[in-house]
Amino acid sequence: MIETTRASPTIPQSALPAPVPRPNSPSRSAPPPPFLRPIVFLGGLSSIGIELAASRLIAPYFGSSTFIWANLIGVTLAFLS
Repeated sequence: MIETTRASPTIPQSALPAPVPRPNSPSRSAPPPPFLRPIVFLGGLSSIGIELAASRLIAPYFGSSTFIWANLIGVTLAFLS
């Protein structure tokens, strides 16, 4: 019988990726400015308010089914993106 053994493949040193230099900054990022959270909160609150107002405005004409709500939420998210 012929014994067949395979050597494990080795990767040449030149084929390995270069190490990524690490910045000297700490791992935590800087905290956001204090006025950013209230602005984001008010933006979200106003977008939900507009969405609810729009649903009340179109309900007499199209109804208030799940299909209408899904389309209204989809349009709102599309305009927010």
